[in-house]
Amino acid sequence: MRAFSELTADDWGKIALWGGLTVVAFIALAVVVFVLRRNLRSDDSRQTGGFDLIELQKMRDRGDIDEAEYKVLRTQAIASMMVETDKKH
Repeated sequence: MRAFSELTADDWGKIALWGGLTVVAFIALAVVVFVLRRNLRSDDSRQTGGFDLIELQKMRDRGDIDEAEYKVLRTQAIASMMVETDKKH
């Protein structure tokens, strides 16, 4: 490896090229991570109030809530999902 003082203009051009490609690759990776994280977060926001309809059914089946509570919570969850769907369109 040569010292910096011994590098030619051609060597500096190669360093600039590879340095630029490295920066562009890093920026592209950052954009991909940003987009993936945003998409994953939007999927999580579809859940209603900390639980979804399947969790409500499990709670009813375990006896944590009775049938009347299940119906009320289910109606509220569906209404909340409809509001979220309307906001996105």
